[in-house]
Amino acid sequence: SRGLGDVYKRQPSHRLQHTVMVIMAILLTGVSSGVIGGLLGRINIAIEVLAFGRHVSTSTSGIGEVTFWRRLCAPVIGAAMAGLAWGFLRRREVVTVRATLDAKQPRRLDPLVQLIDAFAQLIIVGSGSSLGREAAPRQLAAVSAQWVAEVCEADFPLRRTLIASATGAGLAAVYNVPFAGALYALELTLRPNPRTRQGWQQIAICTTVSLLATAMAWLTNHNAPTYTPDPVSTAGWGTWGRATLLGMAVLLVGPLAGMVFSHAKRVNPKAHHLYWTVPLGGAIVAGIALLVPQVPGNGQIMMGTLLGTRLTWQLAATFLVAKLLATSVSLTSGAAGGLLTPSLAIGGSTGALLGVLTGATSGETVALVIAGAAGVLAMTQRAPLFAIAFALELTRPKSIVIPLVAVTVGIAWAGWALITSQDHRHGAVGKAPRR
Repeated sequence: SRGLGDVYKRQPSHRLQHTVMVIMAILLTGVSSGVIGGLLGRINIAIEVLAFGRHVSTSTSGIGEVTFWRRLCAPVIGAAMAGLAWGFLRRREVVTVRATLDAKQPRRLDPLVQLIDAFAQLIIVGSGSSLGREAAPRQLAAVSAQWVAEVCEADFPLRRTLIASATGAGLAAVYNVPFAGALYALELTLRPNPRTRQGWQQIAICTTVSLLATAMAWLTNHNAPTYTPDPVSTAGWGTWGRATLLGMAVLLVGPLAGMVFSHAKRVNPKAHHLYWTVPLGGAIVAGIALLVPQVPGNGQIMMGTLLGTRLTWQLAATFLVAKLLATSVSLTSGAAGGLLTPSLAIGGSTGALLGVLTGATSGETVALVIAGAAGVLAMTQRAPLFAIAFALELTRPKSIVIPLVAVTVGIAWAGWALITSQDHRHGAVGKAPRR
């Protein structure tokens, strides 16, 4: 089998051949991940339009203008379809992406199982349940990278690097966040050692694959940012004081959200109950959405509203509680999906609430929304670098926001390190740091 280490051990002719094979594997992984991410983005929009009659994710009113019967029926029907699929899948052993990356006992992903699971996630999110849609492209991109590794006869270290880089590249392609995609693979999956040659090889491969995937996805998203926030402004030391306070608030909200999500996931209904528990969760989320129409979906509606509308403190607080509750209900029902964008929406609501309560200007509040989103995401994912890059690449604000976001995330992360005595390793996906 061929790997990066072999390049330095073979004869010159073999070394060249192996180098070419490694380069081809990297290029194929990046291109396939980008194509998958771009296509799934289009499919998600198509599901939304089919469910609600329009593309609601870009509307600040959410599903508020959708007909009443669609608001009630679409989440339940979509959840019923997904529940039947998961009930079928979970009656048998399902190999996860994490299992295929296990260094001791790596497993092979079943392409058909991953395809069914990914489309079930797209259906349930597109029809209104409160979960992220980033897991589906990560899974299918990992399947494509597995195929590339097998065709190229890669050894396990290279195979593991390709699959991990593809999971980040799938995320990068969907949200147009190349550096966040690379950091996702590095900080949450591979955790390379930069003091070694292999560590730098992994960094280079993940970055290259993520950049390639993002560029391929430009064919469908035309390099447009996910969010277009209102103009950002800062007002001297007052803004930095608010960022400090926000870091303290995130230190409370972030771990709370993570622990609630972790508990909800542990409920784990039995496979033969999913045909009714998942639709029941969809019905409850639909009920919440009657009161807060920005709740449905992965959090894009809510973040768009927070970044483009001046809210009252009552509405910001309602957003925070409603998104936390709706996402917990979806997880408790047995539904599968991502937690990245729900975490962003909860953090953004926290930033908006603090901005309104402290008398921040509209421009300052937008900056606090971005910083709060990054802060809560950092806590729920244990990945501060990824969280900062993800929030900034999604919104593309003025450069002055970058240190503001770094201050908020740094204070929250340092505060948690001081409060707890645990080992602070990064990368417990979907879980907050726990005691």
